[in-house]
Parts: sequence; C-alpha cells; structure tokens
Amino acid sequence: MNRWIEVDLSAIRQNIKTLKSYSPNSELMAVVKADAYGHGLLETAKASREAGATWLGTALFEEAIELRDAGDSGKILAWLGDEENDFQESIARDIHLGVSTFSQLEKITKAATSLNKKAQVHIKVDTGLNRNGISLEGFQDFYQAIKANDALNLVGIMSHFAFPDDPENQVNHEQIARVNSLKAQINESVIFHLANSMATLELPQAHFDLVRPGLAIYGLHPQGKVNRANEFKLKPALSLKAKIVNLKDAKAAEGVSYNHTYRTQSDTKLAVIPLGYSDGIDRRAANTAPIEIEGKTYKISGRVCMDQFVVDVGKEFKNAQATATLFGDSAKGFPSIEDWADAVGTINYEIIARLASRLKRVYLN
Repeated sequence: MNRWIEVDLSAIRQNIKTLKSYSPNSELMAVVKADAYGHGLLETAKASREAGATWLGTALFEEAIELRDAGDSGKILAWLGDEENDFQESIARDIHLGVSTFSQLEKITKAATSLNKKAQVHIKVDTGLNRNGISLEGFQDFYQAIKANDALNLVGIMSHFAFPDDPENQVNHEQIARVNSLKAQINESVIFHLANSMATLELPQAHFDLVRPGLAIYGLHPQGKVNRANEFKLKPALSLKAKIVNLKDAKAAEGVSYNHTYRTQSDTKLAVIPLGYSDGIDRRAANTAPIEIEGKTYKISGRVCMDQFVVDVGKEFKNAQATATLFGDSAKGFPSIEDWADAVGTINYEIIARLASRLKRVYLN
C-alpha cells in the first residue's frame, strides 16, 4: 500500500463528546453524509454511536440503507430523495424521511400504504436559505396535509441555516425566530432541529430538541480556521499519506511535470508521489499546496496529474521510501486541511469530501 487515508476514530469520539458538552439538553445527530465527509460511512457512524450520537443523518437514502445493512438499528434521518422505490425501502427499514414537497408526500403515502406501515417524516421548512424546504407561507397547508394522512407520522420539523459559518449574522437570528414561530403553532410532541456545527458550538438558542453537527465531528471548524477548531477543542481525525514511488536526480533549470509550470532552481532530487486528481487532489494545488516529508514542508512542484505529482525535495534528500503527508493534524506538524483549502482557494469541507473511494481508509483507535 503506497497511498492511504488514516482516520483516528478516537478523535471522532472525542469531538462528539465535545459537541454534546456544548448542547447538553439536546439530542445529537451525527451527520455522516458523503461517506462521512470522506472519513468512511460505517466506521464513522459506529464511532459516533459509541460516543453518544442518538441519531445519524445522511443526505442520500442509499447511505441510510447502507447503515441499516451494516446492522445500525438506531434512529436515522435521510433528506434528499424523491423516488418512490427509495421511499418504500426506507420506510420498510425504519428510516426517517425529510420532506418538503407535496409530490414527495404523495409518493411516500403510496409507498407506506403498500407496506401497511406508517412513514416517519420530518418537515423541511425553508426559513431563509432558499434552497430546499416548504415555504413559510405554505407550511400550515403542508402540516395539515400530513396530520390528516393516516400513512404518515410527523416526527420532526427541521430547517437549515443560510450562513452556516457566521454565528453573528442577522439572517441566522431571523431564522431562529422563524423556527420559534413555527414551534408556537404546533400543539403536539414534535422535535425541532436547526443547529449545524457552528450553531451547536456557538448558538445555544438554536439547539432546540436536536443538533445536527457535521464538519465539527471531524475536528474542523466551519470558518476554516485551525485556531477556531482549537478554541473548541476539536481534533482533526483525517490525514492523507503516500509513500514516494520514485526519487530521481534532476539538473538545474529543468522543467517538471506537464507543461513545465515548475523549473528546478539548482541540481536537485524529485520525489514522485502516487496521488492525483483522480484521488481528489485539486489541480490548483500545483506549485502551491504544502507537503510534509520527514519533518520538512515542501510544495507540490508543477502540475498535478491524474495519478501522481512531483515534489522538489532538494539535492541532499536520500530516503526513497519516505512517507509524505499531504494534510493532517497540524498539532503533529502536518499541513492542515485548512492550509490546503487556502492553497487551492476552496473550503475545508471540499478538501475532505472529494477524496476518492479508491483510496484505502486505515482506521486507528
């Protein structure tokens, strides 16, 4: 194995416990969508349950079904589906469904009726994001349609922040007020949930009955700053590593990799690293993104290719079997995920979520 992802499950457990300490009066849903933000769905879900997560959240129904197939019998919510077959299998597997359109209600009703089993639903309300969700104006009609439907059991009402990384933004506070207004309209036992990672850590007035942290579970802060993650005692769980597969000599002023966007400054050695854009390495990392090898930080030298890139490691470098760490826990001396996000002009979410499934995950602790 010459390229792999390491995931420290003890860090995930610790982060869950930290998040629970900030929201002691609410249940906690570990959001494990997108293969747990690149960390691995099943292993992350298991660690989250062990640390006290009473819910798991996925975007896609197939992710929730995969959790059931692996033996998870706890509460799971999936919220991005529109196919009757998905609804039918999800209802049969006791997966809660996020709903926001009458079309979905019709399909869910048909699926539940065919199974002679009630569907457990959560109304997704648009309180300001203008993405998915029933409008505030349409909420009462939607709510009454669900209450009048014997095939449906209303479990929760949920919404999503428009400014997920800015606790002081006025729009977020307006959204909290709108959820409180919805809460005042409901005279039954229904759980309300709005809080993402940012709100779980910094907006206790948004905690309601259930919080839904995602990014923070993995030790990262939504603002993309290591010091903010450290402030809340979050520990990064993922690191990306590869062994050098070729160490070769190069003369001064030689071009490196496609189109020679990098040229050597002096006689040197070039280390070939077997990771590329098919693994999720951004091509914009060329000549900018940091790499740690044997305690020293280098930069990618030249273009990122489909399966490999090159690092100019200097004339004195000797270990042709050395391990390179692209990113990991900065407290251990590695470049951070945020360093990479800054280098390629994106956010920390994208750096980890795009990592390819072909990369083997190795689980620690």
